[in-house]
Formats: sequence, C-alpha cells, structure tokens
Amino acid sequence: MTVPPEPPKPPKPAPPASAVPSALRPGPLPAAAAGPTALRAITEIAPSPAGSPVSHVADAMPIALQEQLMDLETWAQANRRDAKWDTVKFWALKIPAIVVSAGSGVFAYFKVDSVAVIGGAVASLCVLIDALNPGGALRNAHLRAFNELRILQGRMKAEWQVGFLLNENRNTLAAKIIEGATKEKERINDAITNAETSLAVTSRRGKH
Repeated sequence: MTVPPEPPKPPKPAPPASAVPSALRPGPLPAAAAGPTALRAITEIAPSPAGSPVSHVADAMPIALQEQLMDLETWAQANRRDAKWDTVKFWALKIPAIVVSAGSGVFAYFKVDSVAVIGGAVASLCVLIDALNPGGALRNAHLRAFNELRILQGRMKAEWQVGFLLNENRNTLAAKIIEGATKEKERINDAITNAETSLAVTSRRGKH
C-alpha cells in the first residue's frame, strides 16, 4: 500500500522590521546607488584636503605681518569706541536742554511760573556748556578712520593670499605688503590729527 505524500507546508511570514536586530538590517545604499543628486551633495560638503594650499595660507603668514594686522585691528576698535563715545557726548547736553525747555513751556502754560523759570535756566545752562565745550564733533572722523582701517586690513590679507598662492617668497611678500600699507596708515593718522587740531583751534576761537 502506497502512503500518500504529505502536503507542502505554507511558508512562514517574514518577521516585522522592528523584530530584526539592527545589526542584521540592510544599511543605506552607497552614494553611487543613491543617485547623482546625493553624490553631488556629498561632494559639495566634503572638506578641503588637509594638504591643499588654501588651508595653510593663514598659518604660513609671518609673525611680522600678523602683528601688523593685529595692530590695525586694535587701532580700528579704538576708533570705533571713540565714535560711539562721541555720539554720547554729542547728545549728552542737547537732549536734557530740549526736554527741559519743553517742560518749561508746559509749566508756564499751567501758570507754574517758578518751575518754568528754573527749567528755563537749566536749559540755558546746558546750551551754554555745550557751546563752550562741544562734544561729539570727532564722531565722523573716528568712524571714517575705523572703516578705512578695516579696508586696509582686507587689502593686506588679499595681497598675502594672492602672493602665497603664486609661490612668492614669504618674507619678501610680507615686507612688500607692510611697506605698501605704511603710506595708508600715515594718511589715516594725519586725517585724525587734522580733525582734532581743527576742533581745538575752533574751540579756542569760540566758533561752533
């Protein structure tokens, strides 16, 4: 008697993805299989090679040139602070004079004559002090010096980068850049000095 064969067993269903260990799950497709867009993105965000000339431009700068740039930055920041302080001094007496004058008019309208008289005297005193000792007149000179020093810094850095990439001698290049910036530094210093001298002469003559 022939025994009939057993019927085939149905295949087991595949386990859900959450049940498979992370180590056994298939990883993401490589960049080449992900398409040209992904490959282009990876290429764009990839850092420059460590040995490229551009990555060593700043590191190769001689100490003398670095000190020149640091001195220019210190000078520029000092002019920027002076410009801000000049703005404060310019309005330090003008704003109180305006406010007190306006308040005196209000008090005079409401027949508070004593307060109005005192307010008018205070406003006149502020105007007199500001006229005898004007403040903030050098704001534009200091602000212009700050901008010009920043432009000079940018020009010196650009000259260094160009010369370095052209394989010029580092010391010769740095000396040429420092020498070329000397006249510009003298011009900026003379402009500030002339502005300060002009203000001093005007103040002594009583012209405001």
